[in-house]
Amino acid sequence: MSRKLLLKSLWRNIWATKGRLIAIILIIMLGTLMFVGIKSVGPDMHQSANQLYKQQKSADLTLTSTTGLTKQDLKLARSIKGTTVKANKSIFSLDRKDNHVVQVMSSSTDKLDRPKLVSGHFPRHNGEIVLDQAAKQYRFKIGDTYQLKTSQLGRQSYRIVGFVTSPQFIDNQTRGNANIGNGQVDYFAYLPQSNFNQPVYSTIGIKFKNLTKFSVFSSEYKAKLKADQKLVNQQFKGRAAQRTNEIIQATQQKYAAMGISLPATKQADLASQSRSVYSITSIKDRPGVSGYFELTDRITSIANVFPLFFFLVAALITFTTMTRMVEEDRMQIGTLKALGYHRNEIALNYLLYALIAATFGCLLGVILGTNTLPKIVYGAMHQYIFTAQPLLYSQSAIVLAVIFSVLATLTAVLIALLAELRSKPATLLLPKAPKAGQRILLEKNYSPLASS
Repeated sequence: MSRKLLLKSLWRNIWATKGRLIAIILIIMLGTLMFVGIKSVGPDMHQSANQLYKQQKSADLTLTSTTGLTKQDLKLARSIKGTTVKANKSIFSLDRKDNHVVQVMSSSTDKLDRPKLVSGHFPRHNGEIVLDQAAKQYRFKIGDTYQLKTSQLGRQSYRIVGFVTSPQFIDNQTRGNANIGNGQVDYFAYLPQSNFNQPVYSTIGIKFKNLTKFSVFSSEYKAKLKADQKLVNQQFKGRAAQRTNEIIQATQQKYAAMGISLPATKQADLASQSRSVYSITSIKDRPGVSGYFELTDRITSIANVFPLFFFLVAALITFTTMTRMVEEDRMQIGTLKALGYHRNEIALNYLLYALIAATFGCLLGVILGTNTLPKIVYGAMHQYIFTAQPLLYSQSAIVLAVIFSVLATLTAVLIALLAELRSKPATLLLPKAPKAGQRILLEKNYSPLASS
């Protein structure tokens, strides 16, 4: 039997039922859009964060101590193979303008945790400073004289030359804790390290070369970071006790030089006050980062469940639409069977119809979902400093969307066709009998008593 007649019938059906076809395409598009779109949000957020951390060379681990870090600590960190190390100094102070708490850090534009310039330029001289972009809300601007209340810096007055963001503070609403003022950091600032009077470092950042190719959100990164952290712990094993003894000995020598002998009880107090505690933190421990990680996890969890409801609705609507279409084509199906066409050939006609709808619906859903929903989510995330909006086409999500869409449409068609294709041509060429328990219009209007 000629397939030309079947193809001609297919195109005739498409043209005659274009409104119905468009409706199926739209419902499949909606399901695909929601599934692929929401599935793309999590990876896009991960990529945005990773891009910033890579560009700004964020440290994988940060070493701190309650009594500060010395050149010996820096030497120990640098002796760990496959690492880039940077020591930084920082203090907490109050600005003279409004007594806001500010964390002043030594600038590092070449190694780790590099601040990103938003406007102006980085400090070129000791008398210049750059502020957190969040400081703009306190009416600071480039060219202003900026003053601090502190004796831990070489000077207290500076000229503002720029505004920056920092990979150490990704959440504009959280700047961490401080030991002065109200206990909360309002904003941060960067100065050349030569401005700091303190003899010790505040932090030592460590970046591992074996982690550079992994996303900080990936299981591979977490596993390798755990192993790297063990190396750091090994390297600094016993260092806290050694540092405590160094401080006690230095203090005793200081008193001895002045001819003062400390009583045993004052020996004991000195040991308590000089006790060093070393801590190692990761990117996830920075202010606002854990909240960002949790947000991406919640969105990923929603993406695994919520969009499936749209596919179920799409399948239901497709089934209803195709069932109605098949019922309307009963006589055409009967005629084709009477002409000798096999039921598989007849079914192929309707399966192609559904496949066309699924193909166009998936294509539109993937494009619109990937390019719209992530942008909408980014538009609502003003609190984070991530500005990159990568559009990643999630291959796994697209494959699953195609499978769901094709299964939904083809299964709906097969179920709708099953009963009709089993019927004989003579039965199909007759109008379909009403369902059991139902009466046709003539029966509703006919009354035996009235006729008698």
